[in-house]
Amino acid sequence: MTMTRESFEQELSTLLRQQPRGTTADLSDCMAAYWNGTTLVYAYLGAGVIEEEPEVDDSVWTEWRPKLEKWHASPTFSVRAELHRSLAAEPHPV
Repeated sequence: MTMTRESFEQELSTLLRQQPRGTTADLSDCMAAYWNGTTLVYAYLGAGVIEEEPEVDDSVWTEWRPKLEKWHASPTFSVRAELHRSLAAEPHPV
């Protein structure tokens, strides 16, 4: 069965909420995702750091789905110092 964007994002959000703050799901060598305390955020990476936070709509999902399904089969995570600092500076949700 083909995974939908909604089901992938729901499961990814759950996995990320279980990780320490500042953890990314390393979706590919150039794309990651993280939980900012209230929502799932996708991020493009450059030189290992977050460069851009794109909106993932249906057309992006269609393009990235094979890579995201591959990640889903064997998820990897990492803690990014710059993300941890950025999130630490933001107020924590209640």
